[in-house]
Amino acid sequence: MELLNAKSHLRFTPWPSLSGELGELTLERYAVAYGVALKRLGSSPPSASLFPADLREARKRRRTQELLHSINWVLLMIVTLVLLFGTAQKFSLGHRKSALLRQSQAVLEEAKGVETLNRQLEDAYERLRPALKQQKRTVDKLTTLAQLQKVRDDKKLWYVLFADQESYFAGQAAPSGQTNPVVAVAANLTTTNPPSVKYGFIAELCLSEEGEAMRQTLRKVVAELKQNSAFTNVDTLPADQRRNLVSTNVLLLLPDHYSALSIELAENTFENPLPPKEPKPPLAVNRKAKTSPRSARPSAESTGAATRDN
Repeated sequence: MELLNAKSHLRFTPWPSLSGELGELTLERYAVAYGVALKRLGSSPPSASLFPADLREARKRRRTQELLHSINWVLLMIVTLVLLFGTAQKFSLGHRKSALLRQSQAVLEEAKGVETLNRQLEDAYERLRPALKQQKRTVDKLTTLAQLQKVRDDKKLWYVLFADQESYFAGQAAPSGQTNPVVAVAANLTTTNPPSVKYGFIAELCLSEEGEAMRQTLRKVVAELKQNSAFTNVDTLPADQRRNLVSTNVLLLLPDHYSALSIELAENTFENPLPPKEPKPPLAVNRKAKTSPRSARPSAESTGAATRDN
């Protein structure tokens, strides 16, 4: 080898040792020459490729490994992307949950403030309610008096009493020995069946007319009063429900021309306090109670003992 290198301008090197594994040889340098040599020597079966069979198998294995490595890398990247997406989704849900928690806390604080304001408003209303109740009663009285005066203008009648129903029916009955035949009926008022007291007024009146003319005038007064939307019901008061609150001197001249009207109005909303609020039911818990086997066993034993006792 040294003589060849000394006599020629070419560079000669020894062939590499073939005692090792052939897979370690680089294909671009020795595979083709090695395959041609094997074919010339008849050691290799006929094939269109000049590569040796073992080198072709090694190349197939290497390509398969490269393909598997590529697939692994692709799967790893997909898994990484999925994990990143899931992590981002978790962070987004966490931020949203925190925002909802802060919002719910703000709503709870606002609800507490509203509840406090409601209590303050109810307290203020209860302090003002007696004055409002009396104001409403005064307005209703003035309205009723004005309407009674209006229906009296062109009629031969006059009023002898005007009172609210509660005060009227709480009055004393006629005393015994009463000479007035009309109020004597009121003296026989039974206490076992007291009249129902409603929010309204009682107006007692005398009519100067007689007979059918008096009854027609009374019906006309009732009809005109019913046209007022402020009154829910207007009717004559039965004789057995009348109270002897008027001096008998007023009725001595016309005892048979005496009548009473019951005038009912819509309920005064300021009469009663606000109804108490019902407590809100607690939120239902959907979680099922977990019972351990140890805690369940005594209950079963106690149930069996109870069965034996029965």
